[in-house]
Amino acid sequence: MLLRTATAWTLTAVLACIPLALTSVKSDISREIDQLSASLEDKVQPYCSPSGPISDACCEFRTIQKVNSELSPLLAELVTTSFFRYWKTNLHKDCPFWQENPLCILRDCSVVEADESEIPEHWKTSALSSVDQSPLDNGFSLMSKSCQWSEADFCAVEDDFSAEGCYINLLKNPERFTGYGGESAARIWGAIYRENCFNLFENNLEGTLTNRRKELENTCMEKRVFYRLLSGLHASISTHICDQWLDRKSGEWIRNLTCFSDRVGNHPDRVQNLYFTYTMMVRAVAKLAPYLRNHQVHQFCTGSGADTHRIEDLVEQVADKAVACGPTFDEKTLFVDSGSMLLKEEFKTHFRNISQIMDCVGCEKCRLWGKLQISGLGTALKILFSYDDNPMLYRLTRGEVVALFNTLNRLSESVAAVDEFRAMHQKQAKEDKVAEQTNGSAGPDKIKDTPKLDTELKDQLPPLPLLDMFSYTRLSDPRHYLSYTIGFVIVVFGVVRIIHRAWKLNNGTLKLPPEYEYDADGHVVKKEEAEVAKSSSSVKRVVKLEKRRLGKQQRE
Repeated sequence: MLLRTATAWTLTAVLACIPLALTSVKSDISREIDQLSASLEDKVQPYCSPSGPISDACCEFRTIQKVNSELSPLLAELVTTSFFRYWKTNLHKDCPFWQENPLCILRDCSVVEADESEIPEHWKTSALSSVDQSPLDNGFSLMSKSCQWSEADFCAVEDDFSAEGCYINLLKNPERFTGYGGESAARIWGAIYRENCFNLFENNLEGTLTNRRKELENTCMEKRVFYRLLSGLHASISTHICDQWLDRKSGEWIRNLTCFSDRVGNHPDRVQNLYFTYTMMVRAVAKLAPYLRNHQVHQFCTGSGADTHRIEDLVEQVADKAVACGPTFDEKTLFVDSGSMLLKEEFKTHFRNISQIMDCVGCEKCRLWGKLQISGLGTALKILFSYDDNPMLYRLTRGEVVALFNTLNRLSESVAAVDEFRAMHQKQAKEDKVAEQTNGSAGPDKIKDTPKLDTELKDQLPPLPLLDMFSYTRLSDPRHYLSYTIGFVIVVFGVVRIIHRAWKLNNGTLKLPPEYEYDADGHVVKKEEAEVAKSSSSVKRVVKLEKRRLGKQQRE
């Protein structure tokens, strides 16, 4: 009886503690889910929506987005003017690194040269040869003669004085999808990425594009800047191609979201590098701003006075916007360590080689825009790193200024296109979700959605076995102390009750249920058993007395 009572009270105490323990486990599981959710929210970035500071720059992504919303319409208008829409280059140079196949014969690959009548007379080679090209007293000349490159140059400079080459109207040869690709294009980008700063990436192109984040974190800033400029330019060019994609079926130019997602959108580092390259270009224009405003130092000569005034006004507005946004990049943090001059010269050598790789591009239109944008980047680097903030040393050719602003415009259009593709992706994701709910499947042609955190994760968790649930509990967590205290009190109370009942039971003072009673020896027995025992005892007594009587009679 005592054992059964003790067991019952022990089970009561244990069962009383289970709800508290389960409550604690549930709290721990909820906390684990919340921590997991927070971790996933940190890691899963919305599609093409970078936020926070731009790595290796001095501004945030939202700053650049705001600046671009102001600069984009100004740049779009500026590059249509007569000074900035013409650029002279030689598209028929031989590839200096390998034997390249002749230029492709696709219609969309060809470049339409500017008509001779479109070019102002004083830009032509015959007129330039008679112009005095001595440097001005307090500034830079936009029409300075150049060799392939000077000490200050980061790339091969297109020479306006050369009889080779021709002027090209950039508006008539827009950068967009041409059909050029395959082995030839892969070879170009492979060579560009191999021509990195101090062999930053020695693996093949595929490995370079997919396994670089950890390597970047362990390299010096100069190497990271070099790589991010190339990656940003690559992302920008890919964005242009996907933004102006030829639909072969309809013959119309469309935005190709699948193309963009595969090449740029599903790779956050490429989007970030696109923004980084844009910050560098904005910084170069901001640094050049005081000299762009000084029209006594240079003139945007076009042969049309009205057009010249319009160009000067637009250039001033672009320069003012670039300065007003504040510092976007600090060029003084580069090439400051011991041996920095050697580092800087090697930086220039690699970038010059990349400018020559552009002569190996098999598509004529791709070669045009590749040369122009590499020249624009090289001009920006020249402004930032070649003159030590001394305006007396500034020397830029007209071709460099045209390349600088056209490259800035191409990057600006890429940043704006990212916003458009983001909106398309969000719309596509909503349509796919509705299709899934309606049809139970999204269809085979669905664009792969960026992983998103399920807000109903807690409700979708399957039930866990009891032992697995306890594995989520940290027993040493101070938040469990109250549960431990309450459980301990319940157990102690149960033990005390058991001991008290046992003591009263032993003394015969414990109130028994109606069907029980104490026997003559103080044991607890059922009443029925007690009555049987009494009857048996009476019979035994009668038998004993009868035996004693019979025995007495026999003795007499």
